[in-house]
Amino acid sequence: MGCVVWKLLPIAAAALLSLSASPSAQTSHTTALPPVSYTCPMDPDVVEDHAGTCPRCKMTLVPVRLDTAYSCPLHPAVIETKAGACRICRRPLVAITVSLFWTCAGRADVHEMGPGTCADGSPRLAVRERRAHGDHNPRHGGQFFMASDNWHHVEGTLPRAGLFRLFVYDDFTRPIPLRGVSARVAESNTGAAAQTNEADVRAIRLTPAANGRYLEARVPAALPASLTATVRFGVNGAEQRFDFVFQTYTHEPAPGASAANPTPAAPLPAARPAGTTETVDSLIAALRANDRQLQTLLQQSSLAQLYLPALAAKDAALALESQAGPLPPARRATADAALKRLVLAAWSIDRYGDLGDRAQLDVACRAFSEAIAALVGVYGAP
Repeated sequence: MGCVVWKLLPIAAAALLSLSASPSAQTSHTTALPPVSYTCPMDPDVVEDHAGTCPRCKMTLVPVRLDTAYSCPLHPAVIETKAGACRICRRPLVAITVSLFWTCAGRADVHEMGPGTCADGSPRLAVRERRAHGDHNPRHGGQFFMASDNWHHVEGTLPRAGLFRLFVYDDFTRPIPLRGVSARVAESNTGAAAQTNEADVRAIRLTPAANGRYLEARVPAALPASLTATVRFGVNGAEQRFDFVFQTYTHEPAPGASAANPTPAAPLPAARPAGTTETVDSLIAALRANDRQLQTLLQQSSLAQLYLPALAAKDAALALESQAGPLPPARRATADAALKRLVLAAWSIDRYGDLGDRAQLDVACRAFSEAIAALVGVYGAP
């Protein structure tokens, strides 16, 4: 899961609505709304809490409500508002990032940031649209990373002893042709060897499988396996490094099984068990629990898993806002500012976790914890 891009060209609005939003997602919205953020049409990783211009390309930032929805890894047209099973294949749905907006039946040109009334008097319909980089869930039980070009994504798997596979995707986690993609893999070096070209000497070239779906190579690595894949996207592309650590062999998800295989090094309690009645106290407890989970994962260097408590805390904070009663103006301003910081920190954690960028994650996680502390200070006892 990660950065988002806001592109809705009027000429393609109808096509986008039909392809990226399922009928179940076009419903009225009765819960707390995620805050409006501002993102760049050309640089999807630029997300701000205020209007302005992109610091990179100087384009005008556009408003977007970033929300969490649930989709099927095999049937992307399925988008639901709650976790559950795919209505087609019964595989568990996975969390994705979507853009939440409102439209009117038969009016693809209507794209509003909030609910309201259509010209014919009917209520606007809430639509959840897939976003670029909104679905960073592995498709084959492996480990998933985003390339530094913010477009390519890779998933590495170790289905059995001595066999490494590399899947390549676009920014919507769709498989792409392997033409022009070259890669090699080697056991990860440590110590002095890591400062030499020894890994390049021992690297094994990945070749396309007979079915054309992935690159693969035989690797003499035993569990736990630490492998480094060096990938070049396109003839003129720069080489990019991806580090994979496999504690166990990976497994292709079967219908009715979870698509995401990696698990944290230590079991973590659920912050918001299914069916729990949401009260102010329970939501504050959920925020604190998600913060503890995030810090535990960060200490374990389980960077790709950080988005789980980050997005769960974002949802708990939005629910807290809807459950709590009116606040005095000063406390309301503090709560609104903290909520915006929490949402932006959650998306940053999602993005930098995919990149494995520890320095940026440290910054985002500090902002995350500070925002939660501010919300707890407003809504509950410290």
